[in-house]
Order: sequence, then C-alpha cells, then structure tokens
Amino acid sequence: MSAPSIYEQASQLVRLWERKAETAQGRPFAAFADIHESALDIILAVAFGPSEHLNLIRNQLAVVEGTDNPGTPASADEPFVFPHAPAPDEVQAMLTVVETLAVSMQSPVPKLHHWLLRKTRWRKAFATKERVLRAEIHKAVERLATSSNDEEATKCAMDHMILRERAAAKKADRAPAYDTPRMRDELFG
Repeated sequence: MSAPSIYEQASQLVRLWERKAETAQGRPFAAFADIHESALDIILAVAFGPSEHLNLIRNQLAVVEGTDNPGTPASADEPFVFPHAPAPDEVQAMLTVVETLAVSMQSPVPKLHHWLLRKTRWRKAFATKERVLRAEIHKAVERLATSSNDEEATKCAMDHMILRERAAAKKADRAPAYDTPRMRDELFG
C-alpha cells in the first residue's frame, strides 16, 4: 500500500535534484534538508494519501523552478545556495507538535510541563494539527463513500483505518465513529 506513495515522493526528490543540478551547473549544493523533507513527505503521503498542500518537496521544486537567475558562487567549489520554500502552516504545526515530546521528556514534571505549554505557547500548533487531521479524515470518508470498490480506492493508512471502523461499526450494529480522539491519535502516531 505504501510503495506507490514512497515511489512518487522519491521521484519528486529526483526531479528536484535534477533541476538543482541543472541550475547549479556542476557546482555542489546542500541536500540534507531535501532528504529530511522528502522523508516527511513520505510519512504524510503514507498516512494521509497524496496531497498538494502537505508536500514540502513539491513546494521546494516550485521555488527552484521559479528562480530566474539565482546567481553563481565565486568559486566552482563553493556550494550553490538555493532559496528555500517555507513549510506550509499545517506541516509546521505538526513539526512543532512532534518537537513538544523532547521538551516533555527533559522536564522534571513532564505531564504538567507539557499540559501547561500545550495550553499556552503550543495551543495554535495543536489546534492546527487537530484541524488537519479532522479534514483529512473527512476527505477519506467522502472518497471511500463515493468509491465503488473499497480495495481499489484505498491509498493510505487512513483509508484502512476508515474501512476497519466501518466494518467494526457494521458488526456492532452502530454508526461508524470516524472522527474520534483515538482515531486521530492513531493517525498522528
């Protein structure tokens, strides 16, 4: 299930590097951030499916392609510096939420410290993360509701979760509960 998403994201990274290599004209360029962002794109694509707005490498490729004349370094051995596309707000919020774990783990009172920061400094990031998860769940439910073949429509981990909840609800003779804290927590990790 995840192989097509991994392949697509890796192909985007290759396209980005081809464009950067062409623009740099043989000069070296930094690639670590591209690898990190590509790995994040893979994680998001496997979890939520293909997405235009949650894709860092696609944004970076657009910035590199939109740069008319980035200039050249004085020496052929100096690295070529490309402009960097900022992460979409939704992705930045998710990264902030992930970073909160380190703060909690280093605190002498982790539960209290995390709760306090979540209610103050990180409130917007957590709210954005929840909004994104709810929107992605809603899109998956709609996509699977309009599909004639669930197996062919399944493109990501979230789709499997939706189908699993639908089957459990049918078995228990109840309405499916897709947007629950348990479901969102499982999706986000």
